[in-house]
Amino acid sequence: MEPSATMPSSESESVPNVIHLDSTLPSTLDSSLPTTSPQVCPSISRRRGRSEVWQHFTRIEDVKDPDEAKARCDYCGKVLLCHPKRQGTSSLKYHNERCKAFNTSGVGRDNPQSKMTRTRKMGVDGTTSNPSVGLAKYNEQKIRSTVAKMIIVDELPFRFVEKQGFKDFMAVVEPRFPIPSRITVMRDCMKMYMLEKEKLKNMFMASDYKICITTDMWTSIQNLNYMCITAHFIDDDWILHKRIIYFNKVPDHKGITIGKEIESSVLGWGIKKIFTITVDNASSNTTAIDYLRKIAKLRDDMVLDNDLMHIRCCVHILNLYKFKSCAEKQNILGGGLLCLDVPTRWNSTYLMLSMTLKYYAAFEVLQDEDNEFGPYLREVGQ
Repeated sequence: MEPSATMPSSESESVPNVIHLDSTLPSTLDSSLPTTSPQVCPSISRRRGRSEVWQHFTRIEDVKDPDEAKARCDYCGKVLLCHPKRQGTSSLKYHNERCKAFNTSGVGRDNPQSKMTRTRKMGVDGTTSNPSVGLAKYNEQKIRSTVAKMIIVDELPFRFVEKQGFKDFMAVVEPRFPIPSRITVMRDCMKMYMLEKEKLKNMFMASDYKICITTDMWTSIQNLNYMCITAHFIDDDWILHKRIIYFNKVPDHKGITIGKEIESSVLGWGIKKIFTITVDNASSNTTAIDYLRKIAKLRDDMVLDNDLMHIRCCVHILNLYKFKSCAEKQNILGGGLLCLDVPTRWNSTYLMLSMTLKYYAAFEVLQDEDNEFGPYLREVGQ
C-alpha cells in the first residue's frame, strides 16, 4: 500500500500552531524592544583613565582590533599602544618624559610628572639621610639651585656644568633638565649668596649675640693683600657657629687700614656687640685694636669695657717661641726671619735658602722635640 500524498485531516490538527510575526504588527512593538550599538573594542574597559598621564593623551575610539588600543599625544600627535592588560600607561609615561613638544610647552613644568625614585633628606648641616623610596616630582628650579649649591660646597669652577661628563650624567639621571651655562650658574650662585647673606644679616640685627671675631691676612704671589674676617657666636641653643663675613682685597697691612676694614664689615652686617678680636702678634694689629676700642667707646658698644677685646693668637706665639728656643740651643744669634719662595721675586729663592741654611740646626732640634713638625711639613708640601 502506497503512502498517501496528504496527511489525514485528523493528524494535521495535532500539529502545534506556529505564530509568525510580520510587518502587520504595530510599530510600537519594535520601539519597546531594547537595542544596543555594536562595541568596537569589547575587551577594553570604557571606564575613565585614573592615571594623570591621560591629561595629555586622547584615546582613539575607532580601533578595529580590540587588542590594539591606542592613544594619541596631545602635543606631538604620536600614536602609542595602551592596552590595559599589555602596555598599560607605561608607554605613555615613557613618551611624556621624552616628548620635546610636551617639555617645551610649559605644561610639563606646571604639571610635573611624578615617578618613583630613591630620595634623600638633607639636614641643616649638609648631611643626607639614608635613601628611601618615595614619589619625586620633576622640579627644574630645585635642580638648578642644587647644582649651584654643589658648585659652592665642592668649590668647583662655574664651567663644570659645561663639561661633557656632567652633561652625560644629567642625560641619564634627568633627561628633561636643560643644562645651564656657566653664566647662569654664576648668577644662581650669586643669588643664593645674597639670600643667605640677607638671612644672616637679619639674624645678627634681631639678636643680641656677643660676637667673637678672628682675622687673617696674607699676600698672594701677585703681591696682592687679602684679609679674611670670621664671626664666631653661640646661639640660644648653645650651639657654636662660625661664619665668614668678610673676604676681600685690602690696600696694605697698616693698622689703621685693618681697623677700618673690620669696622666697615661689622657695621655692614648689623653686629652690635664685639666680645673679642683674635689677631696674630704683628704690631699693626695692636694699632687696629686700639682704633676699634675707640670706635666702640664712641658708639657705646663696649663689652666688659673692651678689656678682653684684644686676643693674641696663642698658636702663632707658641710656634715663634718654640722655634726661637731651638735656635738659641744651637747658638744661632742675630736677626732675620724665615721666608718663602715667591715666583714673582727673583731673589726670594736665594733668601729662602740662605735663611734655611742658617737655621738648619734649629730645624733638626725642632723635629726631635715636636713630633708633629715633620708630618705637618710633608702635608703642606703635598
